[in-house]
Amino acid sequence: MFILASSASSWAKILSPEEAKLFLEEIHQKQHMQSFWSFWKVENLVTKEASFYEVAFIKEKGILWRNLGEENLLFIDSEGWRHVINLKENREIATYPAVCPFEFLDPDNLDALLDNYLIEMQSGSIAFVSRETQKVQKVLLLDKEHNVKGVFNFSPQGEALSIAQLVYIDFSPDTNQLAQLNTWSVKNPYPEEPGEKDRKEKYPLFFPPGFKLKKVYKIVENGRIWHYLVYTDGLYFVSVFYNPFPFLVEKRLFFLNSVSRYLKKGTTTLVKEEKGHYFLISGPFQEEFLKNVLQLFSSLKSR
Repeated sequence: MFILASSASSWAKILSPEEAKLFLEEIHQKQHMQSFWSFWKVENLVTKEASFYEVAFIKEKGILWRNLGEENLLFIDSEGWRHVINLKENREIATYPAVCPFEFLDPDNLDALLDNYLIEMQSGSIAFVSRETQKVQKVLLLDKEHNVKGVFNFSPQGEALSIAQLVYIDFSPDTNQLAQLNTWSVKNPYPEEPGEKDRKEKYPLFFPPGFKLKKVYKIVENGRIWHYLVYTDGLYFVSVFYNPFPFLVEKRLFFLNSVSRYLKKGTTTLVKEEKGHYFLISGPFQEEFLKNVLQLFSSLKSR
């Protein structure tokens, strides 16, 4: 299966956009139809490291998970925000924007996804193939009822990064199984900034290839105003943080990036500070792509 996932198969059926949208909506509905409790094995194919996760879906709360190597930390995904709970100390220790690793499809992004990717269907799997590069970017392994039982993740360049495999799932978990996971209620710290008109005036709406602005948040912390922007092509996400107001500091320009971080984690982070304007851009791309994105935000300094 891994060999098939690494390249487009000559006998795979390419779904039409209409067929693909209906099929992907069905897969998403299957995952969210009822509460469940499960275990997953996630293997980093670059470092050969493996981790095991307890993952639960509670209809009233969303997806919760914890690494069995760090059982005191509970992660809760809520509307694009990740909440980190220290169960031993019984307190929330961090909240930050992130994509849930166990949320396989976002129904709000399907139109963008189908604009940028072909959906190839094989027996027991579907592959997402970039229309631009013709490289397989993600493969979902499915059971006979179209429940997701495994996920291959690739870099935009087609490098195999990781595989997640379902080890066990219970669609009728008892209260004891969910008790420790179900005691927390979380609140997202910052609302989405309203107004499509404001977005068009303030922020770049697009950057190639195929990314569109999905969400904008305004964050006020310690007297500083930050903007958090999320762009997506339907499959990948790029996060942009910036502070649009200058501080009286000496001009500095620096980039934080390492090839080893990209290869191990599948993501790159660039940080730029110039004339007091601070930018942080993060996404599953190599440095040159994110540098080009960064240039689009240089005009924001004068607004």
